[in-house]
Amino acid sequence: MTGDQEAFKKALDNGTTAAWESQWEKAEQYYREALQQFPDHPLALSNLGLALVQQGALEKALNIFQHLVRVSPDNASAYDRTSRILERMGKTDEAVRWAMQAAELCLKNRDIEKAIDIWQWVVSIDADLALAHTRLGMVYERMGRKALAVESYLSAAGIEQRAGKLERASQWVARAISLMPDSPEARQAQAALVNNQPLQTIIPAQRSIARRSLQATVGMQEKRTADKTGMTPVESARQSALTILAGMLFDQAEAAQQAATQTNYELHGKRSALFSGSQNEAARVQQHLAQAIEAQSLGQYKHAAEDLQRVLDMGVKHPAIYFFLGWLYFGVDSRKSLKHLRTAIAAPEYTLAACLLMAEGQERDQKFTDAVVSYLQALRLADAQVVPPADMDEMLQIYEPIIESFSDRPDEGHAREICQAISKILNRPDWEGYLTALRLQLPEQAHGAPPIPVAQQLLETGSSEVLTAMMTIRQLGQEGKYYAAVEEAYRAINASPTYLPLHVQISELLLRAGRIQAGVEKLGYVAELYNLRGDSAQAVRLLMRAAQAAPMDLVVRNRLIDLLVEQGKINDAAQQYLDLGEMYYHLADLDMALKTYQAALTFADHNRAGVQWQVRMLSKLADIDMQRLDMRSATEHLVRLRQLQPEDVNTRLALVNVLTRLGRQGEALAEIDDALKLYEAKRLDQAALDVLHKAIGEYPENLELRKRLANQYARQGQKELAVKELDHIADTLLANGNRMGAIAMVKAIVALNPPNVAEYQELLQGLLGGGA
Repeated sequence: MTGDQEAFKKALDNGTTAAWESQWEKAEQYYREALQQFPDHPLALSNLGLALVQQGALEKALNIFQHLVRVSPDNASAYDRTSRILERMGKTDEAVRWAMQAAELCLKNRDIEKAIDIWQWVVSIDADLALAHTRLGMVYERMGRKALAVESYLSAAGIEQRAGKLERASQWVARAISLMPDSPEARQAQAALVNNQPLQTIIPAQRSIARRSLQATVGMQEKRTADKTGMTPVESARQSALTILAGMLFDQAEAAQQAATQTNYELHGKRSALFSGSQNEAARVQQHLAQAIEAQSLGQYKHAAEDLQRVLDMGVKHPAIYFFLGWLYFGVDSRKSLKHLRTAIAAPEYTLAACLLMAEGQERDQKFTDAVVSYLQALRLADAQVVPPADMDEMLQIYEPIIESFSDRPDEGHAREICQAISKILNRPDWEGYLTALRLQLPEQAHGAPPIPVAQQLLETGSSEVLTAMMTIRQLGQEGKYYAAVEEAYRAINASPTYLPLHVQISELLLRAGRIQAGVEKLGYVAELYNLRGDSAQAVRLLMRAAQAAPMDLVVRNRLIDLLVEQGKINDAAQQYLDLGEMYYHLADLDMALKTYQAALTFADHNRAGVQWQVRMLSKLADIDMQRLDMRSATEHLVRLRQLQPEDVNTRLALVNVLTRLGRQGEALAEIDDALKLYEAKRLDQAALDVLHKAIGEYPENLELRKRLANQYARQGQKELAVKELDHIADTLLANGNRMGAIAMVKAIVALNPPNVAEYQELLQGLLGGGA
C-alpha cells in the first residue's frame, strides 16, 4: 500500500524543525508519523534513531538502526550508528564487529576518510584488534602515507607477537621494512623479533604533538557538532579552520619523517602541499603551527596570531590560515582582521563566517554602510543554503539589487536596524532552522516564479522592477525570442546598471542565439566583476560556462585556471588543462595537445598537485611522443612515470617497447629485471607473470624473456609450465645451431626433475655425445 507522500513530507519537516529546537520527544512523534506512511524509509528511520539516542533510549535506537540495516544493507552510516550505540551500552565486542562492517562499506563506497575514522575509533576502544591496524596500514599505503602505514603494520605485528603468532608478526614487520627500508622503528621491530623481545614503536615527539593536536581538535569539533547549542556560523568556521591547521601540522610532521628516508626525486610531488622549502624551514613552520594551536587553546590569542603570521610570512598559504588570523585579530586590530578576512572570503567554506565577522567589526567601528552590505552578503549566502538546491543560484542573484541599493544609502539609522536584524538571524547556533522557519512565513510563490528572499521581510529596496524584468526576459528566452529578450534586458540595465545577473542573462541569450563569441566575451567580463566583488565562486561558475560554450578559447581557460588556483582548487585547475589537451587530441592536433599536456605537467609540478595528476599527464605525453615517433622524449616521460608508479605493468611494458625500438635491448631487459625484482620483493607474483607474458607477446622470439618466464614459473612452483618453456628455448637454440645453449636448457630441465626426467637425461647424453 502506497503511503501519503504529502503527509510523509509534512511529518518529516515537522520532525526536523523540532530536532533543531532540541525538542526530541516531539521529533520522535513526528518521525513515527512519517514512518506510518512509509515504514522503511531510510531517512525517517535514521532521524528517528538519532532522536531516540538524544533521549537516552539506546535500546530503542539500536532496534531502529538495526532495522535500517535490514532495509538498506549498504548504508554504512547505519552500521556506524549501531556500533556507537553498542559501545555506549558496554557491548564492545559487538560494537567492533559492526564498526568493521561500516568501515568496509565506506571503503566500498570510496569514502576513504570515513573508513579511516571508523578504524581509528575501533583501535581506540580495542587496541588489540590486529585486523583494524592492518586495514589502516593497507589504506595508508595506497594513499602514499608511508609513515602512518608503517606505524599501523608495526602495531599489528606487536599484537600478533603477543598472541604468539610470530610468523604473522614477521610478515607485518617485513611489509613495513619493504615500504620504508630506512625506518628506524621498523628496523628496531625486526631486531626485537630476532631477539625475542617485545616490539616497541617509537614515534617522534613532534609527530605525537601533531596527532594530539589533531585528535583534540577533531574531538572538540565532534562534540560541538553533536551539541548544536554552540555552533554559530563563525564558531563552526573557526572549528573547521582549527581542524585544518592541526591537520597541516600532522601532514608536515609526516613529510619531515619521509624526507629522512626518500630521495629528492621521490619526494617530488609527494611532500606535503603545506610547504616546499628546506627541511630546516619546514621544521620552523611546524614549530610555529604547533605553538599557534597551543596558544589559542589557552586563550593567548595575541601569541597565537604572531605565530600564525610567521607561518604565513614563510610562504604557507591556505584559506584556513587567513580566516583564523582574521578571527584572532578581531577585536584587537580591526585593520589586520579585515585584511585577512577579505582574503579568506574567496574560499566558499569561509565566505559566510568571514562576511559576518567583517560586518560585526564594521558595525563596532560605526561604519554602518559597509556593515549593512557585509551583513546582507552574509544573509544572501545563508538564504541560498536553506532553499532547494535548484533555487540556489537564482537566490544568489536576487540579492544583488538589494545589496546594491544599500551600497550608497546615507540613512545611518535604517542601516543600524538592518544590521541588528540580520545579526539576530545569523549569530545564533540554530541559524539554519531559524532561517528556514522565517522562509515558511513568506508568501507562497506560483510555480516557476523566483524564490522570495528573507531580506524582503527586513527592508524595502525598489528591486521589484528588476525582478519583474527578469521574469519577462526569462519568458521571452523560453519562447525563442532572443533579440526581444536582449532588448528588455538592456532596458532593465538602464534602471539598474550594476545588477550583474542581468548581464549574465544577456550572455546566455547571446549564446542561445548562436552568437558564441559575443556571449563568451560578456561572460568573461561579468566574471571579472564578480571576482572584484569578492565572489570568486560565482566568477568560476561563469568562466566554466564560457569554457563549455567555447572550449578552445585559451583566454577563458587560462583565466579559469588562475581563479581555481587562487581558491586552492588545484585538482579542478589540473582537470581544466587535461580537458583542453583532450580536445586537441581528438581533433588530431597533436602539436597543440603536446604543448597543453606539457603546460599541465609544469603546472602540476609547481602547484604540488597529487601524484595521480602527474601520472595522467605523463601518460598522455608518452602516448603522443610514441605516435610522433619521438622515442627519446617518450623514454624520458616513461622513466618518470615508472618512478611514480613502479608496480604498474603497462608502464613497464611501454618503456621496454620504447627502449627496444631505440635499439637499447640491454636497457630494456634491465627494466624487465628491475620489475621482476620489485614484484618478487612485494610478492606480486601475478604482476611478474603479466609483464613477462605481455613482453613475450610483443617479442615472441626473444629467448632471454622466455628464460625469465621459465624462472618465474619455477620460482612459483609451476614446474610443468617451466619445463615447457625451457623445452621451447632448447629447441629454438638447437635449430639455430647453438648446441651449448641447448645443453644448458636441458640441464635446467633435468634439475627441475619433471616426471619424464629420464627422457631429458637421455636427450642430454645424446647432445653431450654429439648425437642429434
